[in-house]
Amino acid sequence: MTAIDEAPPMTADQRAAPRLSYRPPGDGIRAPADYPDAPISILLDGTTPGADLFAVAVAIGGEIPLHFHSMMEFQFVLSGTGLALDADGRELPIAPGGTVLSPAGPTGAHGFRNTGPLPLTLLCVYPSPGGATPDRSVFDLATPPSDGPRSVYVAPAGLRAAPADGAGARAACIIDAGIAGAELYGALLALTDELPRHHHAANELLFVLSGTGVVIDVDSRTSAIEPGGLVSCPAGPPGAHALRNTGSLPLQLLSVLPAAGGTPPATVLEAATADADRATGVSVA
Repeated sequence: MTAIDEAPPMTADQRAAPRLSYRPPGDGIRAPADYPDAPISILLDGTTPGADLFAVAVAIGGEIPLHFHSMMEFQFVLSGTGLALDADGRELPIAPGGTVLSPAGPTGAHGFRNTGPLPLTLLCVYPSPGGATPDRSVFDLATPPSDGPRSVYVAPAGLRAAPADGAGARAACIIDAGIAGAELYGALLALTDELPRHHHAANELLFVLSGTGVVIDVDSRTSAIEPGGLVSCPAGPPGAHALRNTGSLPLQLLSVLPAAGGTPPATVLEAATADADRATGVSVA
């Protein structure tokens, strides 16, 4: 993380640019289902100012057949049990807290089968400029693709420690440059106290997994956040945000950002909070 000694005033364009937005749980936009037993709820798309990601929640009752996209897809298991299918016909058991990472193109073809009594619910995120709806192509196992990165499953136990943006948080990396075909950076955050105000060079999606808290925007406005809610923070200073845990248990969030090659976008800790962090021993350089 890079600290700046004095936050420069925002330009006229930045002052007019969109701030962060919060979509509370249950407020997604119901979309036409691609498959009869897999209803879709749109959580982030081109109607959200500053979006450069597309995100949906899908509840799979039966099966989603093999398909692929022209961009990678990040699929986090929220609830239920099932199997992830890949371009080689393999079936991988998946469970809550795990993530299926599907590279762009036929080699990253993927599908899902519910094996439990309750819906298999996934949060699906795509690196989509302007929040545009991704394309989708059917995949035929009879014509396997050439060599290239396949879909992979990252189990909860397979996460690696990652740098956090403040002393009151822990981070575990899900996807970075170590994943072949990566077009996103993603991590799980566990916040026990507060993350100081900061911004990124890319749009950040924050999905609340558990706990309660508030998110604070660049104008010091606060929004209470709870499990199932989604925060979208536009790139740059207008999307600056801080987070505060208001409960007795950790505030757990999923963070996903567009990232060419999986390299995390630059993060800037704003000067208004840098001195306070230095006083508490947080590294800001």
